[in-house]
Amino acid sequence: MYLEARCSVAPGDATLAPTRKAISDAIGYVAPMAKPINDPASLEVSAVMVRLGYWRTFWPLHYWFVNNLQEGNDDNRPVRVGNSALEELEDALDQVDDDPLSVTEHFVVDDGSTLVGSELAYTQKVIAAARQLQRRGWDIYYRSSS
Repeated sequence: MYLEARCSVAPGDATLAPTRKAISDAIGYVAPMAKPINDPASLEVSAVMVRLGYWRTFWPLHYWFVNNLQEGNDDNRPVRVGNSALEELEDALDQVDDDPLSVTEHFVVDDGSTLVGSELAYTQKVIAAARQLQRRGWDIYYRSSS
């Protein structure tokens, strides 16, 4: 299971020129000579995707996304995670962190289960990073498989 951030890198947006140049340098891209000018601004990368988090078997989190964003349809498709959903998830994780017994109010878990502390702390950090990127214009997606 993955949480990913995607950002458009439009060639015409001058504010993204440093981003395009950094990508160009990192991947060794050289604009084709057929283009009018040999300029990193002509870089044809249209988007950047960053993997923010990976969970191998954190089923309560998976089912939270399925139930809250995919209308209960567990079909492995990437789904956009809006600001309100990230805020709701962050609040649920914080409440479980404060009161581990409240886990069943927010997540589908086996009877008597709690969330593992390391999974909870890691997920809180990932969600905080996602919200920060979202405020900067990135789109956030949940994907359950590769």
